[in-house]
Amino acid sequence: MPYFFLLMLASINAYSEFDVYHCVIKQSQRVSNQGVLSDQLLYKNLVGKGFSVDKNTGAIVGALTTDNLRAQPSIIDYGSKDQAFKVIIPYYPKTTVDLLLIEAYSSNHQKPFTFITLGSIFTGLCLTRE
Repeated sequence: MPYFFLLMLASINAYSEFDVYHCVIKQSQRVSNQGVLSDQLLYKNLVGKGFSVDKNTGAIVGALTTDNLRAQPSIIDYGSKDQAFKVIIPYYPKTTVDLLLIEAYSSNHQKPFTFITLGSIFTGLCLTRE
C-alpha cells in the first residue's frame, strides 16, 4: 500500500510539470518619449532570471509574479498550433492591465514570450514538458 501511495504522488508531481511554462527573461525594454524601444535599466537585474506560468490558472511565480496581488490573472486563450497562450492581469481601481503572450504555436522547443506591464516590455523564452 505505501508503494502505491508513493507512486501516485510521483505521478501527480510529474503530471504537474506538463501544466507549467518555465521562462527566462532575455531582455527588458521601455517605450521612450520618442516612441521607440530602449533598454529598461530599472529592471536590468531581472535579465537572466526565471519565472513559471501555471497553464491552468495563469498564475505567475518567480522574477515576474502575480503572488500577493489582489488582481487575478485570466487566461484568455490557452494557445494552440495557431494561437499564442494569452494571460491578462487587470488591476483596479487604476484600471491598468498586464499582458503575457507565449507563442505556443512556435515550432521551436523554446517558445518566445512577451510580457507587458506599466510600459515595460520583457521578452525571452519558455519551455514546457509536453
